[in-house]
Amino acid sequence: MDGSSILPSSTKRKKVLDLYSIYVVYSSMRKPLNTKEIKELNRKLSLPEVRTGPRKELAPPKLTQAEWNYLVYVSLAKVREANGNQFGKKSK
Repeated sequence: MDGSSILPSSTKRKKVLDLYSIYVVYSSMRKPLNTKEIKELNRKLSLPEVRTGPRKELAPPKLTQAEWNYLVYVSLAKVREANGNQFGKKSK
């Protein structure tokens, strides 16, 4: 008797869906934005500040996961250049 037969079928299905969603998110992270999407991102970032709530707190812009990934990628460009674009190697 293997361990996978103990789990109910809904749990098996959930694990498969979780693995698939992780794959979809990871594959979408690697897909670069096209120029139209980059222009839209720049437009969203240049919009005036929005304050919401009773304390008038600043609300962040509504960005998709791909747009957040692009911002992180762009913001780490100097770090990648300083490392010589070598991923995972220790510097001397």
